Amino acid sequence: MEKLKVSLTLLVISGLFIYGLYLLEINREMKDKERLKFIKERSGYSRGLITSFHSYKGRTLTVKYKVDNNEYEYNNGWDQNTQRLGEGDSITVRYSIERPDLAITELEEEYND
Repeated sequence: MEKLKVSLTLLVISGLFIYGLYLLEINREMKDKERLKFIKERSGYSRGLITSFHSYKGRTLTVKYKVDNNEYEYNNGWDQNTQRLGEGDSITVRYSIERPDLAITELEEEYND
C-alpha cells in the first residue's frame, strides 16, 4: 500500500511538472507572437553589433543596437546564417517603432514577413 502511495505521489508531481513546462512554452509562444505583431505594425531598422553568437547545442545570439541614442540588447535564436556572421560582426535589426526593445534580426525567418 505504501509503494502505491509513493508511486501515485511521484506520478502527480511528474504530471504537474510536465504541465508547468507546457504552460511555460505556451507563454513563450504568445510573447513571441506579440513581439512579431508589434514589429510588423510599424518597424524601423538599425545596425547592431553581435556581442555573443553560439551555434553549438542551440543557436543563440545577443545583439546590441541603438535607437534614438538609447541602447538596447536583443537575445534570441537564429535560423540561417548564409553570411557566416559571428561575434563582433555588424547585423541589421528590425525593431518596433512603438517599442524599440522588441526586435528581430536578419538571421531569423520572420525578418522579411
